[in-house]
Amino acid sequence: MINVWSCNKDTQNFYCSQLVDVFFFIGAMTNNLKSVNNRERKTDIETRINSLDLSRQINLVLTTPWEKRVGLITASEQAGKIVENMPVEELFWTIKATGIEDSSEIFCLATPEQLQFIFDLDWWQKDRLRPEKIAAWLLVLYELAENGLKTWLKWILGRDPWLFPAVLHEFVTVVKRPDEMDIQEARDRLHPFTLDNDYFIGFKKKKLSPLFMRLATTMVEIDPGKYRDILETMLWETPSQNLETAYRLRCGRIGDFGLPDYYESLDIYVPLSIGDMHVIKQSGPQASLPLNYELPAFVPTLYVSGCPALERAVSVLMGQPLMERIVRETTGVANKILMADMVDLDDPEQLEFAIRKSFSMINLGIEGLSINMMKLPEEILQTRYVEEIARFAAGLLLPMGAMARRIKSAKYFDIIPPGLKEAVEASVQRPPELYSEKTGTSRPVRDLSDLKRIRSLLDQASSWSKVAPFLNPSPERWVKAFHWERTNLLSSEELSADRGLLTALINLMVNGRFKISPIDREKLHSLYQRLQGLNEEQIDSLLFELLRSVCPERKNGLSESELEKVIVPRLSGIFRELLTEIGHYTIEPRFVRDILVRI
Repeated sequence: MINVWSCNKDTQNFYCSQLVDVFFFIGAMTNNLKSVNNRERKTDIETRINSLDLSRQINLVLTTPWEKRVGLITASEQAGKIVENMPVEELFWTIKATGIEDSSEIFCLATPEQLQFIFDLDWWQKDRLRPEKIAAWLLVLYELAENGLKTWLKWILGRDPWLFPAVLHEFVTVVKRPDEMDIQEARDRLHPFTLDNDYFIGFKKKKLSPLFMRLATTMVEIDPGKYRDILETMLWETPSQNLETAYRLRCGRIGDFGLPDYYESLDIYVPLSIGDMHVIKQSGPQASLPLNYELPAFVPTLYVSGCPALERAVSVLMGQPLMERIVRETTGVANKILMADMVDLDDPEQLEFAIRKSFSMINLGIEGLSINMMKLPEEILQTRYVEEIARFAAGLLLPMGAMARRIKSAKYFDIIPPGLKEAVEASVQRPPELYSEKTGTSRPVRDLSDLKRIRSLLDQASSWSKVAPFLNPSPERWVKAFHWERTNLLSSEELSADRGLLTALINLMVNGRFKISPIDREKLHSLYQRLQGLNEEQIDSLLFELLRSVCPERKNGLSESELEKVIVPRLSGIFRELLTEIGHYTIEPRFVRDILVRI
């Protein structure tokens, strides 16, 4: 199980703004070390950690931020035993957070089972192998831990006879010498590399041939019989058969650590209604946890920024025995999202986003259920499974995703105004995300107010897509309609529905024609002279009446209500800002962005 809870305050920005209170002396030790130089600090750390017994050393390591663990482990005289007893997922994240070069000392101490867990995560994407990752890790093993590689090879060859046939299919081809062909003829006619004059190997990627020659040699040294079995499997079974069997065994191995495979993980996005949810029945009063109760190596107190329903529920339930279930199930939700989203485990930003998404979905589900069932958030978390809460949230988000996909597939999606277009694209994600025009980024939907905001943005985008048929010339003719080098915009791609509509309305006011065409700078100044005394309400009213005249009600599905509540407010803001600029500055057409101006 990937343990998303094993972080403390130092890593809360990296991990979903979680806070883990560690009841240990590491904080005091860190403060005491601030005033000494590096050599004294290292000596002090060595003295302190070696004064502890092994179990307390392991606890200390597990309650330290991942990127700082290597120094602690290597300072211990029992470094090998610490690494050997670390949960495999903790070693994985420690190496990922530190980087293989800086964590080479503890990587060399890893057990075969720990190494295989790393490879089972890094070598696969869905049900396909990743050749570049396989080659990279084999190079690392030969460079840093050749003895460890031999131990691991012996271990995995005895447990999974299908992994290496599947792996080698990505890099080599194998031909067996026919009985009637002598060795010299085989050397002349078959692949150039052989270790036994029976099986001849060709390399698909010549740059990697030295690596796989060396790997084949190592296999023969470890177990010549297993080497022949691998090559025979490659000859008699198709690559797809090898891959399917290897993938099934890989899923079994990671499943032993609570980590689901890709296809099983997709369940997290399958909507679930209230009626289909299971109810956890309470069997008697819930006693508080004893003071010495621990989840593997620490006592977590959860704090999730921006997720008030989840935060309230956890704060109320903290200390009760059911928190063990909640922590385990929440970790399971995060695991499924990591796998379903195919998160690049080498990218901390992707990793953080996926974990934020898991907490956001849980918070949204708790809030939605709390309102629907008229129960407190802690009652929801107490009586419902966390994964089912997240799946209820997926059901709340499903209509938003469907609406966004309809808008994106519409004919005139590309001319939807900036900000709204990005909001639609964010809502197409699985599950939909909320776009912020202010930051230019999207984030997971955390609560019902976020859901309402997404619906509002999608409604606005839908209204703007209905404007396109009224525009003259029509959007598909924009590319050839103007000499773009003589305008302030570089190309037709910069002309959106709001810019085109406002340009046509200004032309209607100054030229008497509702048409998108570049406006002369002098005409803008004359327009300012006519309108400079109008207030905001009067400008809104002017634009609304003009729009009513050129966009008849219900034509193309565009209603007066949409004109008044969606179209006019956006145009009015742009128009008033433009008039202010004309009144205060000498307009330089090249710097105008919100309408089409002639240069």
